[in-house]
Amino acid sequence: RTMISKGIKKKLLVFVRVPELGRVKTRLVGRLDQESVLHLYKCFVEDILETLSNHGYDIVVCYDPPESRLKMISWLGSSFSFMPQSGASLGDRMKNAFTAVFSEGVEQAILIGSDFPDLDVSIIEEAFEGLSTHDLVAGPAVDGGYYLIGFNAGSFSPKIFHGIPWGTNQVFDITAALITKSNLSMHLLPKWQDIDTHDDLKAFFFRAREKSLTELKTMQYLNRKRAVLKFEEN
Repeated sequence: RTMISKGIKKKLLVFVRVPELGRVKTRLVGRLDQESVLHLYKCFVEDILETLSNHGYDIVVCYDPPESRLKMISWLGSSFSFMPQSGASLGDRMKNAFTAVFSEGVEQAILIGSDFPDLDVSIIEEAFEGLSTHDLVAGPAVDGGYYLIGFNAGSFSPKIFHGIPWGTNQVFDITAALITKSNLSMHLLPKWQDIDTHDDLKAFFFRAREKSLTELKTMQYLNRKRAVLKFEEN
């Protein structure tokens, strides 16, 4: 393991939903039934946590709904820190997660989702490096949202989570405008594609196959389901 900390207290917050039938990745249901989608979502989360913990990051699993702590620990084990998400909107939940870790003396925190099992660890490294020269870092998603956001404790701005139309293709642009308006400097990360739809899943499959990411549980599962999914070569 390479330890990341160079004297600065850093945390990586990973937003995770408790895996329950019909509650996760509902837009993938179709060619896959609910059971398969549930299994796939668990693969996403396990893959990303494994990649990040293999690189020594200090991970906080921020889970929703908040009463599911024991379910989360029985699924993922007790080697991570666990923190319930709190707040009505996604923006509130992200804002509250940052507020909580900064109040504990963390100096840099990065928050990501859990629906891109192939996220390259170099992006996380670049994100933390970006925080040494900028107020915040952000990674725009292909669909117009963002897959990563991170702050230094001293430049954390709760207001960039207010008034955002979550779940639309405007999320990143409106957030970026708020950041500019707040006179904060932003390091922009490469675009990445998270997995919400069947097309996203197909794009992921061919992308990961090209990179030979055979060790990913997600890939192993998709290979088993390939006939059902009808992933044709383009």
